[in-house]
Formats: sequence, structure tokens, C-alpha cells
Amino acid sequence: KPEIGVLLNITPDHLDRYDYNMQNYVNSKFQLVENMTQQEHFIYYADDEVIAKELQTRSVVPRRMPVSLKSGTGQAYFDGARMVFNLNERFEIAQSETTLKGPHNLINTMAAVTAVRLAGGTVEAIRKGLSTFVNAPHRLEPVGVINGVQFVNDSKATNVDSVIYALGSFDQPLIWIAGGI
Repeated sequence: KPEIGVLLNITPDHLDRYDYNMQNYVNSKFQLVENMTQQEHFIYYADDEVIAKELQTRSVVPRRMPVSLKSGTGQAYFDGARMVFNLNERFEIAQSETTLKGPHNLINTMAAVTAVRLAGGTVEAIRKGLSTFVNAPHRLEPVGVINGVQFVNDSKATNVDSVIYALGSFDQPLIWIAGGI
């Protein structure tokens, strides 16, 4: 029974664990909110189609805290330049003030900032953390530059959804080297 629960996406990438039934997977993910009360908070990515559809049919008791890449939507949203937070007070953070790039990291950052703020973290501490954060290895990890070509290791992107988000993090031409099955 979390005080703050976060659900950012539901994609068919682990169906082998759920008898290849998407609804089984969705039900498993939504167990997060089953025992939460009105005093707790449910942070979710409002732009995820599966989550949005499920929220129309489920009774979700905790306070809903949507995050969105669409301007003006939810407690946290991206206005095209800055992440805007409406959490008891309004504050903004530009993605350029963080160490991460890409739309998926905007979603992750907005959810994390919302959770930290709800847990009592200060805006100043949040800003400091975002400016010094070091991402996990193999997640859009800069490897080096050879003859003007930047190499990035994103070997943790092991499914189609992860790859789509990773490739969307770049606006310059790139050559994608991929392996696996």
C-alpha cells in the first residue's frame, strides 16, 4: 500500500509472464492502486492510451496526479520548453537544466519530481538533484566521439517501445546499430 504510486506505461513487452493476455498484464499493473486510500497519490502518464482507457473503467481511489507531454494537462506537463508543475505551488524546470534528454526522460523526470515534492522534498533540492543526476549505465550513455562521430550505448533498450523513445531523443542524423533477436 504505497503512499505514492507511479505508473508510466503499459506496453505488450512482458506478455509471456501473463499467458500472452494483455488484460492480465494491465490488471497486474493496476494492482498498484488497489489498496490505496484518498490520502495517497497515484502519479500516472496521462498520454499512455492503455492507462487512459483503463482509468475510464476503473475506480481509482487515490488522488490522481497526471503527468503529460501535452501543454496545460495535469499536475505536471511539458509546455514545449519547460516542465511545469502545479503541486501546491507552481514551478518550472527546463529540460536543459537536467542531465537527461528525450521525451521519455521528460515523462520520468516529471513523475519523479512530482513524487519527491509530494514526499516533502524542496524545489531547491529537486533542482540540485536534476542538475547532478547520473543515469544508469547503458541508458543513452555517451561512450565517446571518434572522428566527430558521437557513440551512445543504449543497450538497455531491449524492446520496441524503449527503442522508439531512445531514438526520439535525437534530432540530428544518426546511424542505429542494433542486435538481438
